[in-house]
Amino acid sequence: MKTEIQTHENSIADPLYTIFENVLFDLSNSSTERSVFIANVVDEYLKFLAKRKLTVPPYLESSVLEELSHQVSVMLTKRMYGFLTIDDFKLTVTPQMKKRAKERFRNIK
Repeated sequence: MKTEIQTHENSIADPLYTIFENVLFDLSNSSTERSVFIANVVDEYLKFLAKRKLTVPPYLESSVLEELSHQVSVMLTKRMYGFLTIDDFKLTVTPQMKKRAKERFRNIK
């Protein structure tokens, strides 16, 4: 019996992380505040859900927004670990990384 192991290259990316990465790599203004960045990612994710006709019930909306914001904040903290500024981080981003992020983003749209 053959067992298939999913690798990073052939696994299905988490849409929230894919959107997060796309927004991070496209960040043109490195002085964007953390809260604005998080709000942009959450907004893009909600648009992604709406395109798939998935909605958040009104009574859960604030809880879902809070949870999504927290998840994006944790992602940003982990991604930026070891860098003092976004500019420092952007110096390490290769064109291949940006290209892969764009391709994954296109695949979820």
